[in-house]
Amino acid sequence: MTYLEEILADGVRVICGDCREILPGLGRFDAIVTDPPYIGLKGGVVHRRYGGVAPKKIISKSIGDEWNASLDWVPLVEPLARKVICIFCNHSFISELKLSFTLEPISLAVWHKINAPPAVNNVPRQTTEFIWLFRAGPNARWRSIKDTLFSVNSANAGCVSSGERIIESDGRSSHPTQKPIGIMRPFVSLVDPGESILDPFMGTGTTGVAAVRLGRKFTGIEIDEKYFSIACRRIADELARPRLPLEPAPIEPKLEVLL
Repeated sequence: MTYLEEILADGVRVICGDCREILPGLGRFDAIVTDPPYIGLKGGVVHRRYGGVAPKKIISKSIGDEWNASLDWVPLVEPLARKVICIFCNHSFISELKLSFTLEPISLAVWHKINAPPAVNNVPRQTTEFIWLFRAGPNARWRSIKDTLFSVNSANAGCVSSGERIIESDGRSSHPTQKPIGIMRPFVSLVDPGESILDPFMGTGTTGVAAVRLGRKFTGIEIDEKYFSIACRRIADELARPRLPLEPAPIEPKLEVLL
């Protein structure tokens, strides 16, 4: 097995490869916070762009199917968590995801996407996603979650963006399911500063940015080289960002990059 690994700082590690091959060789983490490909998710993102007399542009892809969404990673992830596991999902596999874990489900949180894009085709506008919270051990900061309904702007909601959305030169979202940092913050905060977070489906690195910003250690795995490169850049930028007086102490970036 060969894969690319970069150590961005002490306690901040990102790996490019298939998490199913990498997870057995990792140690344990205080929390696992991740947004895996959604089983049963059809359609994807449709972009319509009009420019004078230019024809409209429609780009659509089947997100979950394209990434061969499955739950075969669950038995590999479950033993690695010391305190808590937080897994994003949509309505199509809430029950299946819960039943795939042997851990105790603490709660099903709801993300209300205030600026969700309009519905494509004749279906309801999807303004919610869900997050299963599982107890993996003692001492998670469960009381830090005051409400299990989180109203956070989506990072990639068509023409209405929170400003975090990473885009291509033609205006398309670089990643079709990029999450906003705000929705990751409460789940990263379920463990104490200095403790460790694992994201085996790192994507463009939002969980890593949130972890570094809040003073947690982070390990991320991403199979796609394009998204891996974006995640490395975003997390490195966050490590280098000047801190405000009341922010957690930053993790010091390493001067060299290990490949």
